[in-house]
Amino acid sequence: MFNNTQGDRAIIGSDTIVVKNNKIFGKPKDRKEAIKMLKEIENDVHYVYTSLAILIENQGKYQEYKEVVKTEITVDPISDREIIEYVESEEPYDKAGAYAIQSCFAKYISRIRGNYMSVVGLPIDRVYSILKENEIL
Repeated sequence: MFNNTQGDRAIIGSDTIVVKNNKIFGKPKDRKEAIKMLKEIENDVHYVYTSLAILIENQGKYQEYKEVVKTEITVDPISDREIIEYVESEEPYDKAGAYAIQSCFAKYISRIRGNYMSVVGLPIDRVYSILKENEIL
C-alpha cells in the first residue's frame, strides 16, 4: 500500500462538511456565499460530518480505518450586523459552513451533541484510540 516508503508508519487524514436539511455546506468561495451560509445555519440545528481515514503499517501488519463522526450543532440567532462582522474577520473562508467553532463564533453555539474535536476538524480521541490499539502510542 505504501509504495514509496518503508517501515512502520501511520497516515492520518480528516475533513469536515456541514449539512442542514440535506444541503451540504463546504468552504465558502467568497464573502457573499459566507454570508448566505451563516444566515442559513443561524437560529437552527445543523450537523457536522467529519471523515477520518487512518492507514497503518506496523510490524508488517497493515490496517485501514475509515470512519465518519456526526455531531449536532445548535446555533443561536445571529444578527445581520454580527454576521457581517464575522465575515469581515476573514476566518470563515477556509471553514466548512463558513465558521470555526473554536473561535469567536463559539459565542453563537448553544448546544453540541457529539464530539467537539470532530467539529474542530479531527476526532483526536478516536485517533488516539486507534494508534494505541495498534501499539503506535
